[in-house]
Amino acid sequence: MQDWAFSSALAAAKRGDRESAQWLYERFRLQVHGQVRGLCNSYLRRHYDTLDLSQSVFSELLRDMDGLEDRGEHAFENLLRMKVRNKIRTKYRKHLDRDGNRRGVPLTADVPQPASCPVMAAADAETRAKFAIALARLDPKRRELVRLRLEQGLSYSAIARRLDYPTADAARMQHARALLSLQGAWSTR
Repeated sequence: MQDWAFSSALAAAKRGDRESAQWLYERFRLQVHGQVRGLCNSYLRRHYDTLDLSQSVFSELLRDMDGLEDRGEHAFENLLRMKVRNKIRTKYRKHLDRDGNRRGVPLTADVPQPASCPVMAAADAETRAKFAIALARLDPKRRELVRLRLEQGLSYSAIARRLDYPTADAARMQHARALLSLQGAWSTR
């Protein structure tokens, strides 16, 4: 896609043009939905529909469209990623107690969410396979840290206790480093 087409659509959507807003939605909806599905652990998937979360990201974006500055398509994609992360964090925090643990919810096995269509199922399977390969490249302690944070949704203090890190901040820093390692492994594949 050419940058001028994106800029034109964004400018028209800011002026209230529904077709341009729809074009932006169609252009980025699979990307946003994939990010939502990737960030939602099984716990959140049991409480929220990932498609609804994806659509609410776009609803919020349209509501705040007036203040949006056109810095190009790449910056817009980064904004969407940030909005997705913030949406997931907000939803997850609603289910935490003061200590950062899930409120009265026992840890259970993952409940698979059916794919909305065969194309999404294939994309999800490919993404999971790629993620598994990247995750396998991490050392065992970092791999466990990522699993505890992403799959079980544990707080950094709970992870620190479980993996013998001195503080929650130490666990948070190790998690950030593990994600950077994952990102490097992901991009070299």
